[in-house]
Amino acid sequence: MLRQLFHLPRPVYWLSAAAFFASLATMAMKFLALFLATDPGYPVEAIGRVLMAYGLGAIIGAFGGGTLTDRFGSRAVLSASLLLLTPLFAAFVVVPAALLPLVIFALGVLQAAFRPAYNGALMRLCSTDERTRSYSAYITAVNIGGSLAGALGGILAAHDFRLILAVSALPPLAAALCVWRAFPAPLAALPRAIATGTAKSDRFAILHDRRFIALCLIELACAFIMAQIFSTYPIYLKDTYGFSPATFGYLLMVNGLLVALLSLPLTTLSGRYRDDLVTLVAILLFGGGFAVLPMSGGAWFALTTVIVWTLGEILLWPMLMKLAMRAAEHTSGGTYLGAYHAIFSISQIISPLIGTWIYATQGGHVLWLICGGLSIFAATILRASDLGRAPAARFTSLEKVQK
Repeated sequence: MLRQLFHLPRPVYWLSAAAFFASLATMAMKFLALFLATDPGYPVEAIGRVLMAYGLGAIIGAFGGGTLTDRFGSRAVLSASLLLLTPLFAAFVVVPAALLPLVIFALGVLQAAFRPAYNGALMRLCSTDERTRSYSAYITAVNIGGSLAGALGGILAAHDFRLILAVSALPPLAAALCVWRAFPAPLAALPRAIATGTAKSDRFAILHDRRFIALCLIELACAFIMAQIFSTYPIYLKDTYGFSPATFGYLLMVNGLLVALLSLPLTTLSGRYRDDLVTLVAILLFGGGFAVLPMSGGAWFALTTVIVWTLGEILLWPMLMKLAMRAAEHTSGGTYLGAYHAIFSISQIISPLIGTWIYATQGGHVLWLICGGLSIFAATILRASDLGRAPAARFTSLEKVQK
């Protein structure tokens, strides 16, 4: 197991480093609301509408990044999405306040285009058995980078937000270097990983792929629960549990530490079991950790629920990505992965609105019961659609193909 934990195709390690540096560039987005409220002087009610431009850009970027990956390859899309970020951060300083929504929209496009191109590269580079661990390495890198970005951004924001923009412009350049180190030649020019099936090129096959549509429904249900973590969840902890913002921060710190420490070991261990069973357990842990919140109100109980839903989170997203890659193996892979990421982006816009409405009209207890119901709904779809069963074809890594 220890050998499996660290034995991945060599380019994956460079891609994980690229993901780490790319996540450092999210520093600007984390503090963007504060910047808009102070420097350009946007009123508070307008900030939400301005930030929605980022979400709209993320939807387009996910679809577009996937489509462009099919046409130009992962290396080209990854490089472009990273290198264009540097002048974009400079544009924050020089453009008038009225044009900032356009810059924020472009930021959403570029940062979202990175993800389907990245996962398309993992799909091409990794064998079927390596994909979950490779995606967990990505999640670990992003969590570490995002945590550092938040800490560093807080220090810089205390002095001048423009320092955040200046520092955020540098990590994408380092990430692009890592991408080029991972792919000395364009990935599209490398031999395709070997499968026993016949690839299809119909870009509209996604509309008729019932299993992928089922996967998207599962993703929507889980993404709705995920979106509550930074919207209704802290409000509920304050109103019902009496927690301070600092206590909420400590709970998030526990979540982040568990994700960073356990992602690779747990996904490696999960490889011993059927994908559908691991995904089923992950869904129920993730939704169940929130569904039981109304049962008590103490700090230790809250900590226990965080551990439960974090364990589900650690297993859930790598498994769903593995299923998405499996669906994309025999068709236009970038289009599939772009659609998968776009649906998540759409959910991140809509789900907080629906969640806050339910919280305001029906109360937090009802909201968490709904989250539990959504996890059961997702588990039912998983079982009914036979997602996660043994794949029809097993892919080998490009590293082995080229030997």
